[in-house]
Amino acid sequence: MKDWIIARLSEESTWRGIILVVTGLGVKIAPDMAQSIIALGLAAVGVINVAKQQAASKADVAAAVESNNVQKLGLEPSDPAPPRAVVIEAAPKS
Repeated sequence: MKDWIIARLSEESTWRGIILVVTGLGVKIAPDMAQSIIALGLAAVGVINVAKQQAASKADVAAAVESNNVQKLGLEPSDPAPPRAVVIEAAPKS
């Protein structure tokens, strides 16, 4: 359980969720300060979104793997091989 919690705390989506919950609770507890609390909560989520690393799109990964150009993914030639694009399709519902 401890490992699961630590893993969740390393994800930016968890921190955005925590900030939004605390923001909502703050508005409920101190309605007279709602505008300030909301502004602070939105600013904190914005900082997380700006600071997070953007993941490469499937098309970027596929093109880089196809052309063997790892620099497109931000990897150096000494880094391990770039990830292979894997497409998983759901079975049709019957």
